[in-house]
Amino acid sequence: MSNLITHPQFGEIRIKKKKNEVWFCAKDLCTLLEIQNHRDTLAKSLDEDEKGVEKTYTPGGYQNLLYVNESGLYTIIMRSNKPEARKFRKWVTSEVLPSIRKYGTYSTDPKIMNRAKARAEQKVVKAMLSEVGSHLSRTDIKLVAKQCRTTEWQVEKVLRGEIKDTYMLQLLYARSTGNKILESQFYTASGAQKLMDELKKR
Repeated sequence: MSNLITHPQFGEIRIKKKKNEVWFCAKDLCTLLEIQNHRDTLAKSLDEDEKGVEKTYTPGGYQNLLYVNESGLYTIIMRSNKPEARKFRKWVTSEVLPSIRKYGTYSTDPKIMNRAKARAEQKVVKAMLSEVGSHLSRTDIKLVAKQCRTTEWQVEKVLRGEIKDTYMLQLLYARSTGNKILESQFYTASGAQKLMDELKKR
């Protein structure tokens, strides 16, 4: 993820991502929102869990700069008397944060965003294929290979996302979901108890 977000009107803001949460450079926020004496302001208005120090590269070398999380961001915006503060908040909440959460980055450059969207899509597809494969046995792969008149190696390549085969993936998905249902019936406490109760009735 880029450590810098840019807006034609608001300028540049340094950001960090920690544990899937976006943190904003407090100095950059206070500069663009025209908040004076930002160190004193932040010390008085922010809770400890809303701020943190991060090592950040600057033209003068690495420095420890104060960053704030989303909650701290809103606190800073509320302290600003600048007319554009509301517009800035809307930009961050409606464009920046949703984009970072969904695609891992934010940019006004369409090329950068298209690449980010492609990476995010690949990540989701890879996770889906991994989930499908986790509920398949060697026998399942052999049977699907036979149905598709191909080799087991080709089936494994589909599961790794190396080649695309919609028909084969449909067969694999059907077997995977079927196996998962059976696993929940036989190998979970609630499923096993239900089957045991059914057997006792007979």
